Amino acid sequence: MTAIYIVSAWLVMQVADVLFPGWGIPEDAIRFVVYGAVAGFPLALVFAWTYDITSHGIHRTPQAGVVDVTPLNIRDLGLLGILLVLFVAISWSFASRVVATRGVDTEPAVSHKPASSNSLAVLPFRNESMEPDETNFLANGVHRDLMTKVMKIAALEVIAPTTMEHYRNTDKRLSVIGEELAVGHILEGAVQKAGQRVRVSVQLIQASSELSLWAESYDRTLSADNLFDIQADIAQQVAQALRAELTPMEISRINSTPTRVFEAYEAVARGNHLFEKADVDSIKEVLAYYQQAIELEPGFALAHALLGQLQLQAHKFGGLDREEAFTNAELHLRRAIELDETTSLAYAWLAVIIRDRDNDYVQALELLDTALTYGPGDSRSMHIKGLTLRMMGRNQEALFWYERALRLDPLSLTVNESFGSLLRDLGHYQEAEQKYLNTLEMDPEFRNTWWGLGTLYWSMGQPDRAIEWFKGAVARTPASDTFHAWLSLQYLELDMDQQAEDEIESTLRKLKDRDNFDILFLQRLLLLHRGKDPSVVTYDWGGESTVWFGNVTSVPVPELLMGQYQEAAIVYQRQIPALQDTDISIDGTQFRAAVDLAFAFREIGETAKAEELLNRAEAFMLTQNRLGFRGYWVEDARIAAIRGDTVGALAALKQAVDQGWRNLWWFYLRHDPVFAAIRSEPEFQSLHDQVQAEMHTRAAAISVD
Repeated sequence: MTAIYIVSAWLVMQVADVLFPGWGIPEDAIRFVVYGAVAGFPLALVFAWTYDITSHGIHRTPQAGVVDVTPLNIRDLGLLGILLVLFVAISWSFASRVVATRGVDTEPAVSHKPASSNSLAVLPFRNESMEPDETNFLANGVHRDLMTKVMKIAALEVIAPTTMEHYRNTDKRLSVIGEELAVGHILEGAVQKAGQRVRVSVQLIQASSELSLWAESYDRTLSADNLFDIQADIAQQVAQALRAELTPMEISRINSTPTRVFEAYEAVARGNHLFEKADVDSIKEVLAYYQQAIELEPGFALAHALLGQLQLQAHKFGGLDREEAFTNAELHLRRAIELDETTSLAYAWLAVIIRDRDNDYVQALELLDTALTYGPGDSRSMHIKGLTLRMMGRNQEALFWYERALRLDPLSLTVNESFGSLLRDLGHYQEAEQKYLNTLEMDPEFRNTWWGLGTLYWSMGQPDRAIEWFKGAVARTPASDTFHAWLSLQYLELDMDQQAEDEIESTLRKLKDRDNFDILFLQRLLLLHRGKDPSVVTYDWGGESTVWFGNVTSVPVPELLMGQYQEAAIVYQRQIPALQDTDISIDGTQFRAAVDLAFAFREIGETAKAEELLNRAEAFMLTQNRLGFRGYWVEDARIAAIRGDTVGALAALKQAVDQGWRNLWWFYLRHDPVFAAIRSEPEFQSLHDQVQAEMHTRAAAISVD
C-alpha cells in the first residue's frame, strides 16, 4: 500500500508539472502538491500498517501466524472514517492553495471576457541580430509599423502596442496570454539583421490551442521599401487567415510606403524606441530624432505627425514654451495631413489643439471622427474622443469610447487613470478610487494617478486627504506647475492661505524660466480668497486648463467680480460666441459662463436674455451630478438667486452642503456676487459657518512641511 501511494504521488506531481502552465497556474504552485503528498504520507502509513486491500475488499491486517481474514468492526469503520476525513481535508487545503495561485503574476489580470474570432495580439518581435543593442530599434520599428497597419483594418480587433509592451520577453504560454487579453489569435515574430540583409519571421497562432495557422519568413535587402512591403504582406495574410474582408481603401493604406529613405525611417524608429522608455529629460532627444527624419525626407508625413504629437505632450511636462509648442505642433500636424490625408495620428492630435487652445469642441470631435475613419483600431483616438466628451459633460457617451479604448489597451496607464477620472466625474467614487489604486499598482511612479487620487478626494470634499496625493504628484514631476497649483488649492480650501502663498511663491521661483499659467491662476485665487482684486495677476491660459482643472477654471471673470456688469457681458460674449446662439445647447464647457452671463444681463436690465440663458443652463444641469470634478455644485442655488427666489436659493444651497459639496466653498459663500443679495440671511451664514468649521477642523489635523 505504501509503495502504491509513493508511485501515485509521483505520477500526480509529473502530471501537475505538465498541465499547470497550460491551466494558467504558476509552476511554483507545484510545491503545494508536494506538500500535500508529504502531509498525506503518514495517513498512508497508518492505513498500510492496519489494513490490507484484497480482491474481497478492505480487511484488518492479520497478526503474525494468523491465516483467517479479520472482518472490519465498528471501531475499524470509525478509524477509516477519520482517515478519510483527514485525507479529504488535506487534499482540499492544498488544492485550494493551488487554485488560488492561478492567474497570480507581477502583471495585473487584464480580462476574463471570451475571445472574439477577429481579435489579435501582436507580441513584441524578438531581436535575433548579432548586435542586439545596436539593432533593437529595428525590431521595435518593424513591430510598431506592422501594428499600425493591422490597426487600420476595421474588421480586426487589435490590442494596442502600449499593452503589448508588457509582454516583451515574457515566458507565459500563448494560451495564457490569449486568456488574459481575451484574444483569439496571437502573432509572434523575430527580426534579424545581418549586414545589409534583414530577415523577418512571423507566425500566426490560435491562442487557445496554440496551433500555428500561418507562418512565413521574409529574407530581403535592408531598405525602407522592403520593410514596408514585408509589413503589408503580413497584414494582408493575417487578415486572410482571420477571414477579415479588406476594403479597397484599407488595402491602399496597408500598401502605402511612408518613406523610401531608409535613414529617415531609422531616425523615426530610433526616436520611437527612445520615446517608449523616455522620461522628461530625454524628450528633447526624441524630438531631435523626429526633426532629423524630416530633414532627411521632408515629405515623411508620419515623422511630421509624431513631431507634432510629442511637442504637445512635452509642453506640459517637458518645459517647452506653450505658445511655441502649440504653434509648431499645429504646423507639423497640418503638414502631415497635406502629405498624406490618411495619417490618423495627425487628426487626433490636431483635435487636441483645436479643443485645448481654441475651445472648439465641435470641430475637435469632427477631427477625431476622421482619425477613427483612417485608424479604426487606434485606442489613442478612442481615448481622446472619450476625454473630449467627458470635458463637455457628455459622460455616458464618453463611457462608450473609454470602454473601447480600455478593451484594446487594458494595460495603458494613461487610459486606466483617465477611466478612473471618468468614474470620478460620474460620481462613482468607490469604483474610481479602486481604478486609481489598481493603476498605481501597475506603476507606483505614474504621476497622473497621484494627481487623479488627489482630485478624487478633493471632489469628495476632503482636501486634507488630497494634499498627500498632490505632494506625491509634485515629487514625481517637480517641473509641472499644474501639480503645484493643485496642492496650493487644497490649502485655500482649508483656509490655510499662508501655506498656499508659500507654495505659489516657491513654484514661481523654481519655474521662473517656463510657462506658469496654472500657478498664476492660483495666485489669482489667493487674491480672491483674501478679498482682493484678482485682475492684477495677468496670464494667457488656454482651454487645455479644463483637462486638468475641470470646473475650478469657471470662476467668474474679474469684470463680474468687480461689479462691471456691462463689461463682463461683453467679455463673455466675445470669449464664448455660442452663448448668443439660442440654437446651440449648453454643455459642460459653457455651463457656468452661461449662468454668469445671465447674471450680468439681469444686472443691466436685459431680463429676457438672462432668462433664456438660465433655461438653457438648467436643461444641461439636469443631466449632470451635483458633486465632483465637473459637477454643477451650487449652480441651482445661483440660478434661483438670479431669479430673485431667495427661498429656493437657500434650499438648494442647504441641499448641496448636506450632500457633501465643498469645492471652492470659500468663493461661493464669501465672494460670489450672485449670492450678494442673500449673504446676510441667517440660514446662509449658518451654512457658511458650518462648512468653515469643518474645514478648520480638517486643517488642524494635518501637518505642513
